[in-house]
Amino acid sequence: MTIPRVALATGSLHLPGKHFVLDHSLELTDRVETKLFTYAARGTDYPSLDMRELFAPMKVPYDLRRRLYPIGSRSLGRSILRWNPDIIHLHFMALGGFAARASKSGRVPLITTVHALEPHLMNTPRTQRDRNLRQQCLEVLEATTLFLPVSEYIRQWLISLGVPKTSIAVNYLGIDTEFWQPRRAPDRIEGNPHLLFVGNLTELKGIRELIDVSVDLLEGVPHTLDVVGDGPLRDYVDAMARKHPHIKVHGLCSRERVRNLMHHSHVFALPTHTHNGISEAASFVLMEAQSMGLATVCFQVGGTAEMMADPSLLVKEGDTNALTEVLLELLTLDEAALRLLGKAARDWIVQNRSLRAGARSTLGHYRSAVASDAHDAS
Repeated sequence: MTIPRVALATGSLHLPGKHFVLDHSLELTDRVETKLFTYAARGTDYPSLDMRELFAPMKVPYDLRRRLYPIGSRSLGRSILRWNPDIIHLHFMALGGFAARASKSGRVPLITTVHALEPHLMNTPRTQRDRNLRQQCLEVLEATTLFLPVSEYIRQWLISLGVPKTSIAVNYLGIDTEFWQPRRAPDRIEGNPHLLFVGNLTELKGIRELIDVSVDLLEGVPHTLDVVGDGPLRDYVDAMARKHPHIKVHGLCSRERVRNLMHHSHVFALPTHTHNGISEAASFVLMEAQSMGLATVCFQVGGTAEMMADPSLLVKEGDTNALTEVLLELLTLDEAALRLLGKAARDWIVQNRSLRAGARSTLGHYRSAVASDAHDAS
C-alpha cells in the first residue's frame, strides 16, 4: 500500500503544550510520510518531525513571530504545495487560512482537526484580531473535505454551523499510555492524602474553585493540595499558598515531573468550567491522570464527560458543594478502594483513549481521503 504523504499544518506550535499536534504523526512514522508546516514554533520537549517553520530565521520572540501570519500566508501555502502532499492535515482552524488556500489552489484534500478555541472565535469575536481569526476559520470551513472534531461536543457545534454530518468524524486524540503508566504499586507519600491539580492557572480551569473547596475540606480531612501550572492566576495561587500552607505550588513542570507527582498522589481534580464562552473540548490531563491510575474528578462541561472512565465522578458544572462531597469521599477512601478505582480508570483509557488507538483512527481517515481523491481524479 502506498504511504500517504501528509502536510501537517498548524499556525503555531508551542511545545510541550501542543504535543498532540505531533504525537499521532510520530506514532505513524513507519506508515505515513509527514512534514510539519507552521509560522512559528517554540520548545524542544518532543522529537521533531521534518519541519518548515516560516519565521524561524527571524531573531524575535515566539509570541511576535506567530503574530506575523498576515505577511507569510502565501509563502507558507506555497511551501506546502512545493512539497507535493497527498493530504493537508490542519490542526486549529484559527491561523489556518494558509492551509485552506493551499488546499483549494493545489486541489489537495484538507482534513481539519477541530479543537476548543474555534467555537469561541466563531461565536463571540471580541477584538479585531478575533475577527481576523474568525475570517480564517470561515476559509477553513469552506475548504475542508473532512472535519475531525476532538469530541462529540465539538461535532455538535460543527453541525450547528451547517457542516454536513457526512463530512464529520469524531477523532479522539489519544495519550501515550506507556509513558503515563503507574509503577506496579503506587508509592503514595505517607501522611495526609495528596490532591493534585495540573493545568493553566486561569479562570477556565477552575483553580479558584478547587482552592476554595480544598480550604473548606481541610479541617475535616487534612490533605495536601499540589498545584502544577502557571498563568494569569499564579499570583493569586501563590498568595493562597502563603495563607494556607497545605497548598504546594510547583509551577511549570516537565512531563516526567508531572508523572512523578501523579504517581505519589491520591486524587486528581480539574474543575474546569465555561468562561467567556470557552469550554473544555477535551482534556489530555484528565486522560493522563486516569492512565496513571488516579481517581479523577471534574465538572461535566464541554467534552470532559467523553474523557472520563467513571461517570459517577463527574460533577454538575459549577456545583462546588457536590465537588466538595465527591472529594471528601475520595480523600477518605482506603488504599485498596483507591487502587480499584484507579485500575478501572486506566483500563478504560488504555482501551478507549490510547495514542495507538487514536493514531490508528487517524491513519484510516488518511487512507480514505487518498482513495477518495484518487477516485475523484479518475
